[in-house]
Formats: sequence, C-alpha cells, structure tokens
Amino acid sequence: MTYKIDSPDNNWHAEISACHGANVVKLQYNNKDIFVPLISDEQLKSNPYIQGCPILLPANRTYAGKFSFEDKEYNLPLNEPQNNAHLHGLVHTMAFNVVEHQPNKIILEYINKGERYPFDFRLGVTYILKDDGFYQYYKIKNIGNRNMPFTFALYTTFVEPDIFSVLISCCQEKDEHHIPT
Repeated sequence: MTYKIDSPDNNWHAEISACHGANVVKLQYNNKDIFVPLISDEQLKSNPYIQGCPILLPANRTYAGKFSFEDKEYNLPLNEPQNNAHLHGLVHTMAFNVVEHQPNKIILEYINKGERYPFDFRLGVTYILKDDGFYQYYKIKNIGNRNMPFTFALYTTFVEPDIFSVLISCCQEKDEHHIPT
C-alpha cells in the first residue's frame, strides 16, 4: 500500500510504499518530480535499486554472501548470482508496518527476528514534509543478544537535470566481482 504525505503549504508531495521497504516512490516539489517516480510495481521487480529511495542494509556487495564479524560467520542469500554476491540486503523488499500516519508525516517500522537476516534488529523510518523540504530519519536498533554487524545506505535516484557531473574523486575502485576494494 502507498501512503501520501504533503507539506503544510502543499508545495511538497511524497508517496511511500510500506510494502516495498518503506521506499519513497514519489517525491515532488511544485508538481515537479525530484526522484524518478515509480510507474509500476514491475519496475521495482526488474531493478529495485533505481526507483525512489530504497533502503540498503547491508549496503553494497558481500562476496559469496559470506562474512565474519566478531568470530561469527554470517551467510546472506546470493541475490546477484552473476557476481557471486549478496547485493544491498533485503530491506527494500520487506513490508513495513505503519506506526503513525499524519498529513505531513509517516513513521514505519520493520522488525527482523532472524527470519530474513541472521541477526535481530528493528528499523524505524520517519518521513516528514515541511514547507522548507523533505526530512528523513532512520533508527536501527539491535534487539539481539550479540553485537550486530551492519552497513547502511540509500540509493536516491534523482530526476536527471539538464547538466550533471560527478567529481572523479567520488568514484570507487572495485575488483572483478564489483566488490569495493
């Protein structure tokens, strides 16, 4: 289900998909798209990382889906078999519960108790639209009995402007499996 929020002055509009990882699937200012808008659910299935603003936990690739943390081995499913890797976690595919929904604010939550990830955690997400912009807050809480490994990132797919450039210093070196070195 998609939930809508608007800024008090009605210049900002957002749609959040609770069933697709609390993804902001539409963000507009003065009726102009800021994020690449979601046209259909098929887009999310074909490439979920370039629609809206998906939550990535863990971020990046994990070679062979395996890593160790504090002398414990962890295994994540291989969801990118062509690179023998686990890519960007599973949060972006999870259904979130709506904790609170107001005209300009929504709070969502996902709780993992070992069913998707091999560690327990609670992820809270708050989105607020104010007259001066879009605010995002994320709270990740370990609810397990061990320290929790994690990396966290967002993909934000902005509508392409007329002029765009990226500094070469922002590039990341990767190995043959696309794992950052």
